[in-house]
Amino acid sequence: MISTSKIEFVSDSSILISFEGQASLEVSAQVLSVLNRFSKLKEIPITNLHPAYCSLLVDFDLRLCEPWKIFDFISQQLQRLQQSQSNSLDEKPTSAVIEIPVSYGGESGVDLAEVLQITGLTDQEVIRLHSQAEYTVAFLGFAPGFPYLLGLPKSLVCPRKKTPRLKVPVGSVAIAGSQTGIYPTESPGGWQLIGRTSVSLFDFKKSSPSLLKPGDKIRFLISSNSSFDRSQSTDFDQASTSTEKKEALLKIENPGFFSVIQDLGRNEWAHLGVSTGGAADTLALRLGNKLLGNKETAAAIEITAVGATVTFLKDTWFAVTGADCLPTLDQLPMAMWTSLPVCAGQRLVMNSMSNNLRSYFCVYGGIGTEPILGSRSTFVSGQWGGFNGKVLQAGDHLPIGDIGTEHSEIPRFRKIKNSILDFYLQKEKIIRVTIGPQLAWFSDESRQLFFESEFEITNDVNRLGIRLSGPKLEYHEKYQGQELVSEGIANGAIQVALAGQPFILFCEQQTTGGYPKIANVIKADLFRLGQLKPGDRLRFVEVTLADAWQIYDDYEKNLETAVYDF
Repeated sequence: MISTSKIEFVSDSSILISFEGQASLEVSAQVLSVLNRFSKLKEIPITNLHPAYCSLLVDFDLRLCEPWKIFDFISQQLQRLQQSQSNSLDEKPTSAVIEIPVSYGGESGVDLAEVLQITGLTDQEVIRLHSQAEYTVAFLGFAPGFPYLLGLPKSLVCPRKKTPRLKVPVGSVAIAGSQTGIYPTESPGGWQLIGRTSVSLFDFKKSSPSLLKPGDKIRFLISSNSSFDRSQSTDFDQASTSTEKKEALLKIENPGFFSVIQDLGRNEWAHLGVSTGGAADTLALRLGNKLLGNKETAAAIEITAVGATVTFLKDTWFAVTGADCLPTLDQLPMAMWTSLPVCAGQRLVMNSMSNNLRSYFCVYGGIGTEPILGSRSTFVSGQWGGFNGKVLQAGDHLPIGDIGTEHSEIPRFRKIKNSILDFYLQKEKIIRVTIGPQLAWFSDESRQLFFESEFEITNDVNRLGIRLSGPKLEYHEKYQGQELVSEGIANGAIQVALAGQPFILFCEQQTTGGYPKIANVIKADLFRLGQLKPGDRLRFVEVTLADAWQIYDDYEKNLETAVYDF
């Protein structure tokens, strides 16, 4: 029988369903039952489902339905499941027993010594206990194919690290609280690393990309290999994609610092740990596509900080939006936020940006790389999607998109209205937020500091998240020493680790996590995160959910008339 304890909005476009009880096989079965039911719903615009030990996060499209109608519909569905005597909880799904070799300790498990101090065990005892237990995959989250495993022996329970690492090596086997798991790709993470495996957990080229699924059984085998075998890692070869068969549209002459292909991202894969990803500044991308008559889902090149240079191989139309990069076409200055024709052989130079971080180079029909899991976006940390899964390189020839699919209008000379640009280019860095699901975890003083202080953007800025520096935010004494059970994370969530500094989860963020979240950036302001650069200072302003929905409604209405002919 389904037994839920709470249903609540945790952002202006996400609802969290919490289940009664602690992390266990019984509660996990309830979560998966609801996940299976909701994955088949067509009545409401669900974009992603994030299962966790004792919760299910539901992301929805604000443009397609009123939030409270979605909330009421979800409540009704849960009531029906609770009343049903024929739900799937009594079904015993078939599950595999998968053996995963692990090299423990040393360079493969750099936190094993810390685990020994916490547990009082010897290294051999930790390795024996960890490898002899049988684990069950409760859910996949955090990163593509990352398994959260039930079954860790109580004597191995360890707290997370006070400050998460910026990079955890691919294949790392780790412990956090009563959990153990495996990092399928290099990513940030705050778990204690005790070993490493060379087994590949996620392959985007397969129809079922994740090696593991909820309900599977796992055993870790002590590996005789003392080093990690890179030949078995998760760097997938994309040479078999069909991009070379399409006509080349342009050549990358100078890719700059960090240029990648992005669209609006991929939905419906969060249950496997795949984040939405996509453009860091979705407003700049959408406006660029509007200028050209493209569908807003068309792919473009996201250019970071120092610009890029391209040569056109075909006559077409293009536009440059986002941060002002002082673009020139054949050495002649050209306007930003304007659609312009171009001839084969012309060269476009986009220069370094001063006030913001990212520019967007959009072309008629979009960039036509092969879609992966429904999107052309580059998943940078996983090295797939986009163009061969990587940052663009000098000499890359990019294919033209499918004009018949990706465009809706014939291109012509267009500009963006000044009122939209004034809104986009506001100088004061103010980010509007709704309160987070764990606001009560923070002391009264910390809550006040969060909303009254300025925070500085540190050098730790990338598509995974934005680390801030400012006054230390302390947990309320009631919650000090407690571990939050991992749960789904909404886009733009602001979490705070034990070190007390906020971290804004963003773009390629983890789909689940276990740090308390003090606030969540509203959907209408998410694009502003994509333009924050190291050294910028920002303030957070609280708005109600009702305000956030009205702001977004106004935002979308303004976009409908953002472009004019000239």
